[in-house]
Amino acid sequence: MHYIGNDEIVGGDGFAAVGYDYSEIFGGDSYVGADSPGLVAEVAQARAAGGVAVVKRQPQTLREQSLPFYRAYTASETATISLTPQRMFRPERLTFASLTALYFLLNSINIAQEPQFVADGATLAQLYTEVAVGMRLKGKTANRGALITINLTNLDAVNARTVYGQIVGPAVL
Repeated sequence: MHYIGNDEIVGGDGFAAVGYDYSEIFGGDSYVGADSPGLVAEVAQARAAGGVAVVKRQPQTLREQSLPFYRAYTASETATISLTPQRMFRPERLTFASLTALYFLLNSINIAQEPQFVADGATLAQLYTEVAVGMRLKGKTANRGALITINLTNLDAVNARTVYGQIVGPAVL
């Protein structure tokens, strides 16, 4: 099946849904499965009225995706980076660019209200660079719109620095 966003277009002719790729529109009955008997009546009613039925679908595809981030810090500044994934997402690896990681202390990482460290404490961001081996952070699943926060301190007391990184993990589409 083809999906457009979280909605599936079913029934009708391709030209009835303006702006969509015709290959994503279904005109036959092959899309109606035994697991959705109510859909048959809905599609038939929509076709009789000359239109299409738009049916809400739950996300069903799992992909490995990246949640990138960057932030400029003044000298010795401690601040939080806030990320809001737009898909259900489970962080599995936190990575900082080695170019700037040596200047930052990782104070905390939270998903919603839950800390992802097992105890209070800070660690060097340099431990989580792109060349680090065995450094995973398999975190709590962040539901769509849940806030992921990363609190960092610029260790350089003289210069402003920018941190670059990403969180990689499975996302549900």
